[in-house]
Parts: sequence; structure tokens; C-alpha cells
Amino acid sequence: MAKTYTQNHYQTDRLNIAAYRHENPGKPKLMLVHGNASSSIFYVPLMERLKENFDLVVPDLRGFGQTEALPVSAVTGMKDWSDDLASLADTLGWDKFAIMGWSLGGAVAEKLAIDHTNRLTALLLEAPCPPYGFGGTRDVDGTLLEPANIGSGAATASKALCKAMQDQDRDLIRTVIQNVYVQPSFKMDPEWLEAFVDGVLQTKLGEDWYPGNVIESDVWPYAIAGDKGICNTMAPLYCNMKDLPDIQPQIPILCFFGNNDVIVSDYSGSDINVSGARGLVAGWPGPEICPPQPMMSQTLKLLDTYEKNGGKVKVIHVDNAGHGIHLEQEEQVARAIEDFLKA
Repeated sequence: MAKTYTQNHYQTDRLNIAAYRHENPGKPKLMLVHGNASSSIFYVPLMERLKENFDLVVPDLRGFGQTEALPVSAVTGMKDWSDDLASLADTLGWDKFAIMGWSLGGAVAEKLAIDHTNRLTALLLEAPCPPYGFGGTRDVDGTLLEPANIGSGAATASKALCKAMQDQDRDLIRTVIQNVYVQPSFKMDPEWLEAFVDGVLQTKLGEDWYPGNVIESDVWPYAIAGDKGICNTMAPLYCNMKDLPDIQPQIPILCFFGNNDVIVSDYSGSDINVSGARGLVAGWPGPEICPPQPMMSQTLKLLDTYEKNGGKVKVIHVDNAGHGIHLEQEEQVARAIEDFLKA
């Protein structure tokens, strides 16, 4: 169970990175990268399931878990995280490896694929952050809403979740995990759930970490993502994976989406424009000015372009799964990973 796992600490040439590690010499190397408001512990159950067939490392990104708490710049955050992971691979002596990223970790993995293409054997994505940022765009091509970064990043981070982290409110965080990270119908093992709550509570807080700074605006929803902190790394001015279809050498890409995901979808409950359309946030100016962001469709179009450029792509839409696909459908996800990386 969760309490039986301990992290190692790796001093890289960039920072000290905490990571779970399962050494399996001679097997394919796979790095698993967690999402926002979480930590590496969320991937430990999948690590356990995959450990017979892979040499595994599951790190905490800077700003999360037990990794050294260096400040997170929104402007360079994706590249910083990508370079951090490359430095971890160097420290482990990994020349080439596959990487899987969940949610925010998906964007980090995509950035690593863009900046360190020759290091990767495959790119695996799980409910990835939209390629043109989370919030602040209007169509599948990532066209910006105006002013740029409006309604994205820390400007739309959940105030309730932020307060729960500050107050160490385990009950509220437990409820969020059980009802937002996964489908409410999925009942987690209680011990793992408590370990996941611990992981969320290890997130570093403040303008330099979670959620980041906010700039006031006179345009609805009256807040713009700032230039510091974790959530702001996902603002569209700073998160843009448009170069992914052009990477060379090409690597195979596998992407999972949960069919009941309320965080990453084309009508996301985490999209301020969807909340406005539902009457949950007053003053929404309507779909012509602030349409819901087609999050999943943005990724699908980017991957379609990659495939048209000659790349290998497989997309799996997983039934009975929300945002935490690997938690809800562990066996299906693990089998798909094993089959894909054997091919």
C-alpha cells in the first residue's frame, strides 16, 4: 500500500528532485509525470502495476511534493520543468526513455518532446493540458481571447481548493479528489486516498508557486493570469505546444482521454466560460466573446497534424473514467502502455 513506498532524492545539476524509483535493468525506461495540485504519489499505483516490464521513475515537479522548492516562473515554467526532467534523466544515466504526463504533466512531457526530442522513445499523454494553455483561447487553433491571458491560470484557480491547501483541510481535499479528479462513482482505497490528500497538501503555496499572481482587468472575468506561479504556466501566452507536430526525429504518441472528465474536455467544468454559460459566474458576455474552450479537440487536432506529418499516433477514449484515468481504469491503461511500448 501507499505507506510502503519511499522516495529517493536526486541531486541534479539544476535542483534536488524527489522521485519514486523502481529499477529494472534491461527493461524499457519510463518516466511518469504527475499533474497540477498533486504529486508523484498519484502515479505510484500505476508504477506498481507496470514494474515487472519497465525501469521506472516517478518524480515530483518543482513546486510539488518533496522536490526542492525553487520558484516557478510562469514565463519559463514549462521549459524549466522540461529541463529539470532531462537533468533527472542525466543523473539516472538514462540516455533515451519514454515519458508519460498526466494533465499539467502532459504539457510538460510535450515540452520535453519539443526541446529534447532525441532523448525520447515515446510520448504518452493522459488527459493532457490543452496544447495552447488552460483557458484563454476560443477555438481548436488556440486563438487568444482578448486581452491575452484573460480568464486563465491563477485568475481562475479554485479559491476553495487554495483555501483548503492553506488550511490543511483534508476533508475538502478528499472531497475534491473523490468528486473531481475521478468520477464520484469510483471509490478509492481509503489508504491510497489519504496518501493522495498528503500529496496535494505538499504543493507549495504563494505567488511563486500555487496558484501564482493575478492581474486585475476591466474585461470579464476581470482577472488575467500573471507571470509567476504554477497555474500561470498554463496560461496561453506561456503554454504553447504548436511545434509538437514538427519534432524530429518523430516518436510514437499515445493519448488517453476519460469520457467523463470534468477537467479536460470540450465543455470543462474548470473553464470559467463554461461556468459563465451555466450561470455560475455572473456577467458572462456570451459565446461570441467568451466561448467554451475546446480543450480535447485542440489536442486531437494537434495530434492529427502530427499524424499527417508522418508520425504514429494512437488515441484511446476510456469509458467509465474521469480525469484520473490511470486510477479508475488502471488495468486498461497499463495494458495499453505495455502494448504500445512493445510495438
